[in-house]
Order: sequence, then structure tokens, then C-alpha cells
Amino acid sequence: MGLGVGKRHQEKLKGPKFYRIEWVALLAVVVGTFLLRVVGQLDQVFVQGLVLFRGADSWYHMRLADNAVVNFPNPLVFDQLLSYPGGSELGFHPLLSWIIGGFGAAGFNYEVIGAYIPPVVGALLMIPIYLLGKELFSRRVGILACVIAVVLPGELFHRSLLGFTDHHILEVFFMFVSILFIVYAIRRENLRYAIAAGVSLGLFSLSWHGNLFLFFILIIWYIVQFFYNYYKGISVRFLSLSLTLAFTISILMLGPYLILKGASSVYLTIGIGIIFIPLGLYLLSCKVREREMFFLSSLGVILVGILGGVFFLPQIFHFGIDSLRAIYIGYDSPISEGAWTNFTVAFNAYGMPFFLAFGGLYLAIKRRTNLLIIIWSVIIIGATIGQRRWGYYLTVDVALLTSYFIFEVGKMVKPTVKWAVVSVVIVFSLLPSIRGTIELASINNNISYGWYNSLIWLRDNSPPQFDQDIYRGLNIREDPKYGVLTWWDYGHWVMRLAERAPTSNPATWGSHGAYRFFASQSVEEAEEWIEGLKIRYVIVDQQILEGKFPSLAQINNLEGDIFALRDNSMAFKLYYGQVEGYNLVSIEPGVKIFERENWEN
Repeated sequence: MGLGVGKRHQEKLKGPKFYRIEWVALLAVVVGTFLLRVVGQLDQVFVQGLVLFRGADSWYHMRLADNAVVNFPNPLVFDQLLSYPGGSELGFHPLLSWIIGGFGAAGFNYEVIGAYIPPVVGALLMIPIYLLGKELFSRRVGILACVIAVVLPGELFHRSLLGFTDHHILEVFFMFVSILFIVYAIRRENLRYAIAAGVSLGLFSLSWHGNLFLFFILIIWYIVQFFYNYYKGISVRFLSLSLTLAFTISILMLGPYLILKGASSVYLTIGIGIIFIPLGLYLLSCKVREREMFFLSSLGVILVGILGGVFFLPQIFHFGIDSLRAIYIGYDSPISEGAWTNFTVAFNAYGMPFFLAFGGLYLAIKRRTNLLIIIWSVIIIGATIGQRRWGYYLTVDVALLTSYFIFEVGKMVKPTVKWAVVSVVIVFSLLPSIRGTIELASINNNISYGWYNSLIWLRDNSPPQFDQDIYRGLNIREDPKYGVLTWWDYGHWVMRLAERAPTSNPATWGSHGAYRFFASQSVEEAEEWIEGLKIRYVIVDQQILEGKFPSLAQINNLEGDIFALRDNSMAFKLYYGQVEGYNLVSIEPGVKIFERENWEN
């Protein structure tokens, strides 16, 4: 079992004709992926000369792009708008901002380019999926895996739609490019692929602040692969040195940005420590030649490392535990993407392939196909069950394992009916997902005209929050003169469109709990939550009173009839003009803005 052990699956169709068909099919899949994510969204994203981005984080990434256009290539590492009232260091890594801001600084329409990045990268993702499937299994498995990944209506599809300008699609792309190059490097014992893997890992790390998740997967795989190879008498030299090289390159690429933003020493220490895990194990194996003694020495080093972390470097130990908890545990989250993946969610997002993938995983384990694909799959499946947000990784995993399983099933029947059986299984695997795919391809945008117009009004008609140009300035610190209260879902819209600092947003809920204002069951309770925050403007919309209110009630620990709680809430009373001291200053369809009379208190 391993990257270099075992025979590759042989295929009957070979030669120039098959290769032409193979690449034509891949090109068709790439183009189809792009069109499926663009055509149904054109009238949702490009509206009356405007670019209306999807979701919440997309708007903040464009806020960062606005700043990058002015200050390129210097990144924004502290944003006064991100956390009210004191500002916050950025958790977002800069690659996406650099890409969009670079085009803007060169004079291109960076809003349009930003809108197209998700479907373009989503389409290009099909190439590493195909190459990985081809390398690990067969060409046919690679092509079918791409087709499955294209049509599954889950997180990957959603986050690669036109206008969903978020870093997630870059994460997925560079994750699987990194894995592909690691597979190539180990199988071919070629350092050029290890260097390419390091560059890709570096770009992955510059895309997402949670980059240690991928390093965690790779370290777990490396340790298992190392001991497997060592036990079997297979050289561990290239395995260890190639990963050391790849990790070193990636850390060197990310390091300057971390130093610039003043990243925690814990983060930097872990990053450097990652480099020495493969190097250290290899050097230990060279020093301790006796097998039994080496296993005991390795176990001792691991135990000493864990105990040392617990007692002498507790901040690193707690950082690791908190990081794993953040990845795997989301069962009680009021945020939909942070909730766990139950049976209904799994079937709606992945259809039959979700269940067939377990068959593929079983066969991969039984036939000792590849340790990396097995360990990666198990970790990603566990993470996605804990939080459905990781579905944009799992989709690729499901696609590869399902495709592998289908063609392996085809080998179990008579050759005369093989392709008929495979075709039937493919059709019935994908058929239940087609409706969801069509609906998702043309899903309505999140932001409404009412919200857009309300925030433009706020930008143009409210007094400046700051004396300096916080929005376009670089890393400026200044206390705001007043606050804008809104439910956290809308905070990034407020930042980008109104150019104002909201009290909460999807990145930072707000340290003072002001978001509890809306579900409060009395005016007095609501006022207590915002006391001393200088809240001048309050924005309320119908969604808070409808689909979002159960989440508001959960966060406020309210129990009872949800409709009675809603009708007694501060949001309801305010929206329907039942509260004195809040003057209606802007009204758009479904959205109202109020100005408090005694906002300085």
C-alpha cells in the first residue's frame, strides 16, 4: 500500500485515438463546468451596470480588492472596519485580493474579473481531478470523476458560481494541485514535482488562513506511509526529503506575509516544526539502524513531543486542539454551513455518489490502492460530517471514489454487459442530483435591490464615521464616531457598499453581543445590549423576521413559540414602528434604516 507500490490499472484502449478522445472529453467537461456555473447567474450578478456578488464573504473580499487596487502590492493586515469599535487584524490571507487588485491596478475592470474568478477556477479544477484519477486509478475513472464533480449540487458547485468571489475555490484548486504533484513526485521520484508541490502548497497557504488543515492531513499520511515503507523495507529517503523540500518552499512563500502581519509566534513555530517532522524521522531512521529500536525510539520521540507540548508549550497544544475542534465540531452552530451533515443534507448535496463513495473507499482499503487517498478521504469525510462547509473538499473525494467504485463494479460482470452495467449505474447515480443542480445553477442572488439601495443611501447620507479614509487607507487605526447596528449576516455588505463599520459581521460577530439586540424581548433589554456603543443607525429587514429569526432566538437562548417570540422581539417592534426614539430615515423594499435619537449615550 502506498504511492509507489502496486500495479497501475491497465486499460485496453490506448494509442493516439484514445488520447484524442480523452482530451476532447476533458475539454468538454471544463467548458461545461464553466457554462453551468455562469449562464444561469448572468442576470443575477450583472444587473443594470452593477456587479452584485453572491453570499456575504464575497463582498468583503471585494472590499479588500478595493483597497488592494489603491495600495497594490501592499496588503491590508489590519482593518478598522472589521471589528467594532476597535478594528481587527485580518484573518483572510491575501492571494485572492492580490489577484483581483492586481488586475484593478493594471486598469482592468476588476469587479467583472472578480465575479468570473470562481467559475474559471472551478472549471480549471477539473484538470487536476482528472489527472489525479488517471494517476491513481485509470483515465476513465479520471474523466467520470470530473463529470460527477461537475454536476453534484453541493458546496463546491455553490462556491464556484459566478459572483461567489471567495477564497474557497482557490483553496480547493491548490489543495488538489498540491496532492497531485506530491503523488507525481513520490511515484516518479522526481524533485521537480516536489518543488511544484511546494509552490502549490505555498499558494494554498496564501489563499486560506486555515492552511494547517492540509498540512495536518499530509503529516498524518506521511507518518503512516513512512512506517509502512520502513516495515516493508522500502526506502523512505525520497519520501522524506521530497516532503521536507515541499514544506520548506511553502513556508518560505507564506512566511513574509505572516511576519508582515505580526502573526502569532505559535503559528510560526508550528509552521517551522512541520518542516522538521519528515526530516527528523528520516534522520532518526538513519541513526538507529535496528528496526525494533527505531520503532521504540520513534514512539518515544512522539510521546515526548506530545507531553512536551502539553507541559512546556501549552499554547501550541491548545492551538492544535482548538484548530481541530474548529474543523470537526459544528453540531450546535446556528450557522447553516457550520451545522453537521445529516442524511438529508448528504443526499441533497451529493446524491447516490455519497454512498457509492464508501464502496470505493472500501475497495481502496481492501486492495491497498493508495495510502494518501485513503487517509485524505477518511479525514475529509469526518470533517464534513462535523461541518457541512467542508463539502467543497468532499465533492472531489466523492467523485473520485464513486468513479473508481463504478468501474470496479463493471469488472465484476461479464465483458458482454460491462458497459451496459456501468452506464446504468452512472445514470442512476447522477439522476437524483440533476434537479438540484439545475436549481442551484439559477439560484437567486442573496442581496436584494432593497439592500443595495439602502446601503448606498447610508453611504451618501450619513456623516463620516472616521476623519481618515479608513476604507482606502492602509492599516489605519482610529476610533469610529458612531456605530451601525445590523444582523451579522449583512455586515460585509455594510462594509463594502456603505463603507461603514458595522457592529458585527460574518468574520467577527462583535465582542459586545450587540447582535442580541434584535431578538431581545423588551426595549429595555435591547438597549442594554448596545449601551455605550454609540449606535446611531439600526438596519432591520424582513428576513430577520422570517427565515432568520429561529437562529436569532437560538443565539439569545430563547425558548417557546417561535412566532410569539418573533412578534415580541425588538426587531419586530422596530420594523413595524412600535418603538419611540428610533426615526425611520430610509425605506426600501424589505429593508428599513432607523436613526436613534440618543445615540451618543
